[in-house]
Amino acid sequence: MKLAVEVRHPDWFKPPHHDSLNALLREHDAARVLIDTRPIRDMPEAEIGQDSVYVRLKQAQERKPDVPLLPALTASFAMVRYIGHPNVEANAPLLDEWAERIAGWLSIGVDVYTFCHCPDETMSPQICRELHRRVAARGKIEPLPWDSISAEVSREQGRLL
Repeated sequence: MKLAVEVRHPDWFKPPHHDSLNALLREHDAARVLIDTRPIRDMPEAEIGQDSVYVRLKQAQERKPDVPLLPALTASFAMVRYIGHPNVEANAPLLDEWAERIAGWLSIGVDVYTFCHCPDETMSPQICRELHRRVAARGKIEPLPWDSISAEVSREQGRLL
């Protein structure tokens, strides 16, 4: 069984706690969830455009942990949680950064599990597809099972309860 731990308290991101936790996780081949909230914190709100999306973005900023991204591997696999910006195009620089990192890990045999979502969950599948496309452009990975389905048809995702 593979185990990944997502910590949210800010102290887990500072010495000595950060180093101690990473050492413990490495000892047990457990991953530290690499949570990236930069898209909902560091990108301009003006790019959103829709009022209801703006409200969901504000709610996500309040609910999601405001922690730094520390992308260190602690296991033979990685678990990435990407909380994307509702404006899919605004994610491009960070998706490129993740694609480069993920392709590098895959090239050395690290399995990577990635969970992409955003305050407007209808955009989550599009963000996932875009990240997959960018990783595939950097290395050989399997196509998504639904690649033969139109992006418009499969775009909507049900809400997580």
